[in-house]
Amino acid sequence: MTNRLHRILAGFLLVAFLAAGILSLLFIDFLTTPLASSRRVVIEKKWSLTRIAQFLEAEQVISSAHGFVLLAHFHRRNIRLHAGEYRFEPGETPPRILIRLEQGDVVRYRFSFPEGLTAREVAARMEDQGWNEASTLIRDGALVKKLGLEAPALEGWLFPETYFFIRGESAMEMLARMTRTARVTLDREWANRDPGVDLTTPLQALILASIIEKETGLASERSRISGVFHNRLRRNMRLESDPTVIYGATDYQGDITRKHLTTPTPYNTYTRSGLPPTPICNPGRASIHAALHPERTDELFFVARGDGSHVFSGNFQEHKENVNRFLKRKANVRP
Repeated sequence: MTNRLHRILAGFLLVAFLAAGILSLLFIDFLTTPLASSRRVVIEKKWSLTRIAQFLEAEQVISSAHGFVLLAHFHRRNIRLHAGEYRFEPGETPPRILIRLEQGDVVRYRFSFPEGLTAREVAARMEDQGWNEASTLIRDGALVKKLGLEAPALEGWLFPETYFFIRGESAMEMLARMTRTARVTLDREWANRDPGVDLTTPLQALILASIIEKETGLASERSRISGVFHNRLRRNMRLESDPTVIYGATDYQGDITRKHLTTPTPYNTYTRSGLPPTPICNPGRASIHAALHPERTDELFFVARGDGSHVFSGNFQEHKENVNRFLKRKANVRP
């Protein structure tokens, strides 16, 4: 009887050993089998480990939900997997997939816009990306305070940069990121401004930077144009900047008319002295830097040559000659 018991026990142990070996081989095969084709999945918030594993198996990201749960328990006790949109590529194995879920390595989309766009133009681009409330938000009078800005409007505070965002990020969150970047950039430039700069607040610097951004065709001319505007401000001369007139006009159709130049608006620097009340676009770092580091010059005028560059002068007579020589701009101003 004892020998028979020993044989049964030995047989049982052999079967258990073989089963364990087979399970181990299956688990190793599960761990090492790479994903055959790319998969894009969305893990929802508050899903349990088991729910995530079942979903990944159903989406053919992994071959076994049970194997994935076992792997997670071996990897870390009380492991936390992050919600979000993931793209898994061919060749990735379950351990790699688990690590990416643990790290929250979600799909990131790219959103960028160039220097010099207005807030409305930025909002339009945001709506193209699916943030349908962007245009409504930038018209919200209370938005500036919500974003922690000490400014009369959002214009100028949407910093032109390349931003990466994840699925579900709201328009408000994106606008907040833009304004934080603008504030950090402006504060840094303001702290390192030239000692002789007459601007008294960072907002004034941002306003002037926006005009420089719109006036500049060549990057190399930014500080020189800044120098002209600083000279005019110092002498209490009107800036006479066309982009400011365009920004304040309600009926601009592509050409500046005499009516545009003579109609008083808060942004018409032909009829008003000093800076406009707000920026006229969203300037980049280079224009902000130029506003606070103007070139030392005696020049008071500049006119576009027509190739993106400008010709500068120190008196009105020379300026008139340059206008007649290069653009004859006055001839293009319709009555």
